[in-house]
Amino acid sequence: MNTDNFNRIKKNLQSGDKKDQASALETVYELLRDDDSVFDILLIVNNNISIFVNCLDDSDKKVRKHAMYSIRELADKNPKVVRDEALHEVMMRLGDDSKHLRRYSASTLGRVAREDPKAVKPAVPKLVRLLHDDYRIACSASAFALSHIAEEHSEEIIDQNGVWELISLLNADYKYKRRYASRALGRIAKEYPEEVEPAIPKLADQLSDDYHVARSSAAATMAHFGEHSPEKLKSYKQDLTNLLDDEYSGPRRFSSKALGKLAKEYPEQLIYDVGDIAVLLNDNRDSSRSSAASTMAQIGEDYPEAIEEYNDEFIAQLTDEYAYARRYASKAVGKIAKKYPDAVVQAVPELTELLSDDHAGARKSAASTLAILAETYPDEVRSATEPLLENLTDDDSGARRYASKALGKIGKKYPEDILPGIERLVRLMHDYERNTSRSSAASTLAIIGSKHPDEIKPHTNEFIEQLEDEYPYARRYASKALGKIAKEYPDVIKPAIPRLRNQLTDDLETARSSAAYVLAVIAEKDPEAVHHSIEDLRYLLSDDYKPAQEYAAQALDELSTEFPDDIVAPDDNNTGDFFEDVVRRYQRFRSANSVRDAITAADKLADFVIANEVDDPAYDRIKNEIEQTRDILNYRAREEGELDERLEDKIEYTAELFLDIYTRQK
Repeated sequence: MNTDNFNRIKKNLQSGDKKDQASALETVYELLRDDDSVFDILLIVNNNISIFVNCLDDSDKKVRKHAMYSIRELADKNPKVVRDEALHEVMMRLGDDSKHLRRYSASTLGRVAREDPKAVKPAVPKLVRLLHDDYRIACSASAFALSHIAEEHSEEIIDQNGVWELISLLNADYKYKRRYASRALGRIAKEYPEEVEPAIPKLADQLSDDYHVARSSAAATMAHFGEHSPEKLKSYKQDLTNLLDDEYSGPRRFSSKALGKLAKEYPEQLIYDVGDIAVLLNDNRDSSRSSAASTMAQIGEDYPEAIEEYNDEFIAQLTDEYAYARRYASKAVGKIAKKYPDAVVQAVPELTELLSDDHAGARKSAASTLAILAETYPDEVRSATEPLLENLTDDDSGARRYASKALGKIGKKYPEDILPGIERLVRLMHDYERNTSRSSAASTLAIIGSKHPDEIKPHTNEFIEQLEDEYPYARRYASKALGKIAKEYPDVIKPAIPRLRNQLTDDLETARSSAAYVLAVIAEKDPEAVHHSIEDLRYLLSDDYKPAQEYAAQALDELSTEFPDDIVAPDDNNTGDFFEDVVRRYQRFRSANSVRDAITAADKLADFVIANEVDDPAYDRIKNEIEQTRDILNYRAREEGELDERLEDKIEYTAELFLDIYTRQK
């Protein structure tokens, strides 16, 4: 726009003369059809659109139309200005007599909602009513606006019965109605899939729509729905598969994505469609390539043999220009590596490069795949040690976790290589962003401790603290690391004995066995230190998990020389002693530090009353214990602000069992 035109339009807009303003608005209307002019118009009004807003009340319909159109186009480039200066006036025009104002106002609100859905939320009732508008473009503009509001405020649309109105548009003659209605339903389905379920048959029909964007939108909506209810997509698998070779990239991309949701739960449904999906690995659209790789990785989770023949394509995609394609190709390589590591071991250099990728998901996926390969090929993956050590302090928690895991696999053969990472691994034990990061770090430190217990010994207190971690695998690997230290330095581990005793009743079977192992190692050097654990170890002899039984037996064997009279295993001929043991155990759990221990105690009592005939005194005594325990734990729960209903149910159940036996004996 030359300077003369600029100044003339600016002068006429600001003149106050209706004729001049109308002329200027018509010129602006024409100019705005050229996107490059929008910034010039913003300069003309100096980001103050009150000139256009004031014209919305003009008696001339043409002036109003041009003003609203100008506001709509300005909203495309600067929605914040429209939100702050004109939002209320725009909403008021949703019921205007002029069909053009209804259309442009709805379209304007959609543009504002793209940036700030909350600001446009008050317009939902009027927008839903506008879905019935006789002017089809106003109707589609309303669906467009609702599709953006639905990103964050689907419940408002649901409350106004907007879902059913949108579903009705899926059969509309006007293609833009179908397009935006299916898009809006897809965004509602992200949070409220059950509300959108009635639309699935119509969306399936839309997969063969003449309009390619409608096909794309329908497939995208089915993908959103499949996130929550993949079983509902099974009936439409063939319809989605048919879109994989669509002439347009959108339908190809979203059909692949929807099939990925199906593959997550039902991979067997797609093992014969892998070839059709694999074609998209070379698609010209970035998101189609990544979606195909993602879907194939889902299939490969259970059926790696179905995707193994495409290993070269996945390896090539590790250097794709699109980050998500690199990420999902790496993931697919990892699925193949679980069963056919020899088929993808040549990808180690590319995977190593991905460890420094800008995309966190790519770094995480690469580290995960390297961890899988290191299980079989530690020599080849050893070259990635340095970048893996660097990734222990990655900004992404997943990348940190899998770097630790991969280093652990390398460390089994080359523990010296990962010694420089000890301090970083110890810091990772305090990573409360992701539970598995803590457990993985402790596991890798335990691997180092197998050959270098002196290197992890300075961090004994951190391992002892982690015995009370909320995550069971963190507890398990902390005790495993302590076991490595205990072999050489049993005295250092003694402060952990009370917590190890508690871990003998852990919900996680491997945590129980790991604790028993550490106690066995300590008992070999210092049986006196473990003497008070005999009762707990005896109960572990009847554990369902065989390694837990074996380590408990090993520990008791070490203790039997010093304390032969105390090593009495429960059996059918020693019911009285067993009963006394149960009561003592239950008393100890009354002062336990976790409800988990108390639940275990209640289970043990329940097992006892089922397996043994309980006489009256026994019933009275344990009934008393149950009541005391409930009172104490309820008091503790109130003090800590939380009440574990499972514990209460277990205690009540145990009491009812005793009552039943007592009644029958009477």
